[in-house]
Amino acid sequence: MADDIFFSSLHCSSRGVDCWFILNDAGPVHVSFQLADHQQALLTLARQHGVAPADPGVSPPEGRGQSRRQATARNQLAALVSRRFRAYLQGEEREFFRPLTSSPFLAAGSPFQREVWREIALIPYGQTRTYGEIAGRLGNRRQARAVGRACGANPCPLVIPCHRVVGAGSWGGFTGGGIELKKMLLALERASLGEEKP
Repeated sequence: MADDIFFSSLHCSSRGVDCWFILNDAGPVHVSFQLADHQQALLTLARQHGVAPADPGVSPPEGRGQSRRQATARNQLAALVSRRFRAYLQGEEREFFRPLTSSPFLAAGSPFQREVWREIALIPYGQTRTYGEIAGRLGNRRQARAVGRACGANPCPLVIPCHRVVGAGSWGGFTGGGIELKKMLLALERASLGEEKP
């Protein structure tokens, strides 16, 4: 099974924001704003799947069967993720990537977490929803705190834009990135829509 799985690790930086990605052949499956979180995710992959993600452009270990065509496709994907990340932070890209059902990190979430993540993925660029609104859409507004915990467990911020979920009277939290980054991302999105300056 592990021989059929390939992941790569990618670091991007733009406008003072560092971001670490784990990619499979279709796109990002894990996103971190802290190197320690990224390293923990890599350990999880190694434990659960017996794979160590390669850096883009690095051939996998002997026997992993990566053809030159596959290596080229993976390098092109890494370049695309890097371009989109930079374009997003310049306010030029509104849809980063869609959440991948093939992400082992999303699959590891509880049924409730996956429902919350699906709702978050529907929040339009430049808009916000409160934890209570998300909970209400899932049938119980009193589960706002549980929605907040699911946001905190989101393995793919930016892809699943949890920075767009706020408290009723506060900013709320932000997975690994902190409140200042959350404010910056929301201001950037609104500015690109012509609503305010970042």
